[in-house]
Amino acid sequence: MNDRLLSRTPENETHILKSWRWLLVFGLLACVGAALVIPFPLEGRLWGELFDLAHAPVFFLGLLACVGFLDPSAIGLPDRFAALVRMTGDRILLMSFVLAAVGGLGEYLQRFVGRSSSWSDVAANTIGLTAAVCWIAARSVRGVWGSMLKLAAVVLLIAVSIRPMLEAWDCVQQRNSFPLLASFERTREPHSWIQRSATMERSQEWSSAGQWSARIQLPPSKWPGVAMAWFERDWRGFHELTLDMHNPNDEPLDVVVKIFDRQHAETGFETQDRFHHIVTLAPGLTQHVRIDLAEVENAPVGRRMNMEEIWLLEFFCAKTPARERVLFLDNIRLASNGNQQNATDHSR
Repeated sequence: MNDRLLSRTPENETHILKSWRWLLVFGLLACVGAALVIPFPLEGRLWGELFDLAHAPVFFLGLLACVGFLDPSAIGLPDRFAALVRMTGDRILLMSFVLAAVGGLGEYLQRFVGRSSSWSDVAANTIGLTAAVCWIAARSVRGVWGSMLKLAAVVLLIAVSIRPMLEAWDCVQQRNSFPLLASFERTREPHSWIQRSATMERSQEWSSAGQWSARIQLPPSKWPGVAMAWFERDWRGFHELTLDMHNPNDEPLDVVVKIFDRQHAETGFETQDRFHHIVTLAPGLTQHVRIDLAEVENAPVGRRMNMEEIWLLEFFCAKTPARERVLFLDNIRLASNGNQQNATDHSR
């Protein structure tokens, strides 16, 4: 083989390294875009909050990396690494706009791959990029202003991370309190619920355990109610679901308790493929509801409900209310040592 092909001059080495650095820039942009679009097998409120928490730091580090690959000295790396492109202020801003566009496009495409896009994610991306611009700019500003720019970058990253960190911590507390599903003693508990033509808030007007309960306003619309969508889904080994309801209205209130598993969606949400029970609440009274989980398991016609993957617990009005009603919920928990026979308040 020709020895000339085996030899590498310093010029060749520099050219090879520069090529690799360009590839790293485009590869990083592709990875960021792919991470926003590729469906992840992980789901649930906790994972959603951890993904939200990652947005700002990822875009912060992404801009630093792209700028560093092109012009290492711009982020404080030694001058012996040659600049592919001298990253001036305008070029740094241009690179941040490119990353912002990648993030925005990724959020838009999420709706086509089964992921949920949100403007809050776009805002977190932008804040991360803004923090990176401040951090890079601090290198060219001496004295107090340079320190202020670095401080601004840190404050931006901390500020955008507070909400998802608190939400993630609430998820951990919720998991640790299992088999208690909901007590509403924690400030962020309602975030585990979906509101369907209704509004839910924590209230101290009434409670059956602790100081707080959920106050649900049910307007005169079709089937107003709330659904608990994020909770521990494995109900195997438990015999009962128990909860307390309070009807502060001057008329009876019929509330549907609906439970279904993950497989329910495959049947097109057929009524006969889920647990469906009506609780009649007398006006002004509190009722302790006990639901035999054996009935829940046997509720679907032609199959057994998968008690390892309970997917939704929902409460809604059986009839469209003529005027706005209020419902209180509290102390929703699973019990493993309760009576497996139906309680008197669970008659069909």
